[in-house]
Amino acid sequence: MRNYIQKYFYHTRGERMGTLVLLACILLSVAFRYIKLTKSNAIDSQYSKELAMHAGSFFEKAASNENSDLEVGTSQNPFNPNEATREELVAAGLPPRIANILIHYREKGGFFKTKEDLKKIYGVTPALFAQLEPRILLAQNQPVYKNLEKNWKSEINNSKIFVLKNFDPNTVTEEELLTMGLEKRIVKIWLNYRAAGKIFKKKQDVEKIYGMTAEIFKKIETFIQINDNQVIVKKLNTLDKLQNTNRTASELNYKLDLNSATIDELLRLHGIGRIFALRIVKYREDLGGFVEVNQLKEIENFPDSTFYSLAPMLFISGKIQQLHVNNLSFAEIKHPYLTKKQILSTHRYKINHGDFKNFVEMSKIGVFSEEQLDKIKPYLAFD
Repeated sequence: MRNYIQKYFYHTRGERMGTLVLLACILLSVAFRYIKLTKSNAIDSQYSKELAMHAGSFFEKAASNENSDLEVGTSQNPFNPNEATREELVAAGLPPRIANILIHYREKGGFFKTKEDLKKIYGVTPALFAQLEPRILLAQNQPVYKNLEKNWKSEINNSKIFVLKNFDPNTVTEEELLTMGLEKRIVKIWLNYRAAGKIFKKKQDVEKIYGMTAEIFKKIETFIQINDNQVIVKKLNTLDKLQNTNRTASELNYKLDLNSATIDELLRLHGIGRIFALRIVKYREDLGGFVEVNQLKEIENFPDSTFYSLAPMLFISGKIQQLHVNNLSFAEIKHPYLTKKQILSTHRYKINHGDFKNFVEMSKIGVFSEEQLDKIKPYLAFD
């Protein structure tokens, strides 16, 4: 046993000295670490205490400021919440922040009829109101409504006096409609409605005027009195006859070819101004020529009344310009009667099946309605 121990645990003198030195270093290291941690903890503890003291001081100061803002002042001055200035309100005991809110409430039209109305102000707690109530002074009636009465009288003096009376919507004048309180915009639409030849046959027709609200109609409904429609129609017919008699015989016998008419010639037609003259020529070019007079009604905003008065003076002659479907590229096929989808479908069909032989083949594409086919047929050629 002794030999076994000596075999594995026997050290020379130098090894023993090295072991002792190593143990000494380990002990010193442990002692140094312990001392350092103890000192560090002491410093951290002191720093934490100081930080806590500063934080406590900060929050105490903040709380103090907040409380000072909400505290009721020591003054016992009476005040009228409807007239007092900010300084007077603060002097009466209201915190500055609440005094500002009260002033803002008054500027927005608020007023105090009773003392309890002061509770409406944000920040006025029951405890605060209990302390302020004895000092609240509200003069009876006059001070409270003084500003309101002044503003009301000013509005009355500056406003127009509207008078509602019985009227016929088919003959009422612009001035009478304005006198009844209707907006200029509605009055203009009303008069344009009549100028277009339309008639009010019953009271409910007035409600159809654009901009006429249910509230406005309810106010004037009882005053609407529509005369006999036959009388109105007679008046309109008489007016139309008078207009016709004012035309010269040459105007009534005037005939014009739509496919060759110039802008100046179109301007000679009754009811055609420069805008519609330009639109007629432009649409004629887009179509490739008119095939019937009824195509005028396809022009944007072209009045029906104008069309029916001019139709007897118009006729169609000459050849129209056709689209040669098989000879035109996709980009070259344009016409008012063809949509982009229809043009694209026509183009694809021609690529897949070759040129169209006739109109029947084109109708098999499936993108045209019967009405569209009838309209576009005169403008297509397949040779």
